[in-house]
Parts: sequence; C-alpha cells; structure tokens
Amino acid sequence: MDATLGSITAGGQVLVVVNSPGANIGDTPERVPLDDVVQTAIAAQVHGCANTRVPFRSPHLVAALMKLDQSFVAFCFDEACAGYDQKVREKLDNFLARQLRQEAAIGYLPVDLSIDPVMVEAARIALVEKAKKVDERHVFLAFLKSTSGFRDNIARDLGNDRFARLQRTAQDRIPTPRDAGGTGAHLFE
Repeated sequence: MDATLGSITAGGQVLVVVNSPGANIGDTPERVPLDDVVQTAIAAQVHGCANTRVPFRSPHLVAALMKLDQSFVAFCFDEACAGYDQKVREKLDNFLARQLRQEAAIGYLPVDLSIDPVMVEAARIALVEKAKKVDERHVFLAFLKSTSGFRDNIARDLGNDRFARLQRTAQDRIPTPRDAGGTGAHLFE
C-alpha cells in the first residue's frame, strides 16, 4: 500500500499546484513548494492512514500541524480560547478513534496533496503573500476557510466571536522560520 504525497519532485519536495485566476502569472499554473517540516508532519499522517487503512481527511492535516514543535496552530487555538488547543487534541483523538471504527471498510485512498482543496487554497494564500513555501500558517488559514465538517465543529464549539478571533490570530500572526531540523525555538510575530 503506497502512501505518497502527490507531485513530489526529484528532490523529494511536494509542489502544490494553483490554477486560480489572480494567483497565477499568465496562464501557467503556479507550483509552490511545501515547507519541509510541514511536509514531514503531513507525510506521517498520510502513512498512518495507509497503515490503518482509513481515508486521509482534513482532521489529519490539523493533527499534523498540532504535532509540530512550538505549534503555531496550537498557539492560535489557545489565543482564541485559553486551553482550547487541548480540547482540539481531544477532538482529534475522538475523530481518529471513530474513523477507525466507522471508515476502516472504506480503506485507504491515495492522497495527492497537489490537488487537495485545502492544500491548493494554502498554496494560493502563499502565492498572494509572495511566500517562498507553503507553511503551517497557510495550511491552517486554508483549513479555516474550508467546508470541512471538523472545521464546522470547531466553529460551532467556539462560537462566532471566538472563531473570528481564531481566524484573526491565524491571519495576523506569522510563524518565524524553524531551524533546519524543525525543532528550534519558534516564536510568532
């Protein structure tokens, strides 16, 4: 069972394709590389789905981002509502347990991040911001704009004001670059 992250170049870098009016130069779809640390975290989730034979879903993206050292996403959740990052971790644990029970019959479905709607939106955001890579913030912003049931559950749980605060925090704060190994101190501007 092959768990790959689509559109990997010879150098092993995932490129996310954006074919969106206003985001492209000319008529050529833009390809934006995915940050190495984010790619590694998402790859671990994809491989976990392949190993447990369940489909990769948007909560897996959030789980990958929450597991990063000094997680920007956890910071944003906590800014929206003190301690909410822990509640999201519990929601993720519950989702994964429920998925194993309910979706194992579906089996693993190949994942192509180059065309995943959340990842395409993350790349579009990165292009608009003239970023060199799609980072955890771009992926999280795209998730917050998505039609994911998990996203909707978070929005309902937080309520309008706190969800708007979560979106503003994710939009306004910028993660500083990680060290080469992805484990260095990580502050937010």
